Amino acid sequence: MNVIELYSDKNTRSQVNGDGYTGEWGYYKSDNTYAHEFGHLLGIADMYYPSSEIGVYENYKGVEENDIMGKNALEDQAKVSQENIDGIAKKVLQDKDENGEAYIGRSFGRSRGNENLSK
Repeated sequence: MNVIELYSDKNTRSQVNGDGYTGEWGYYKSDNTYAHEFGHLLGIADMYYPSSEIGVYENYKGVEENDIMGKNALEDQAKVSQENIDGIAKKVLQDKDENGEAYIGRSFGRSRGNENLSK
């Protein structure tokens, strides 16, 4: 079961915890924040990393510029990419629990070495 605590203040940083099932979401004007965080509940990892410049982020190599899980998630043109869809589909088709039922829980996405972990 997923449990997300919702906060009405703008100071709460939205995040899904490392377990992939719980988290906290603050108030945001952009629905993209919620779409990005929901992507984490589906098992998608962030597809960006901090650059050497403080406060600047870069997408992993090969990630679409406006991927909803990338550095431009809050931009109006951000969208769910085919890589996101393919990764979710692969997890549902391959990952089974002890009863043989499909599940989503562990993150997939890109490693620090830019290896595409969803393929």
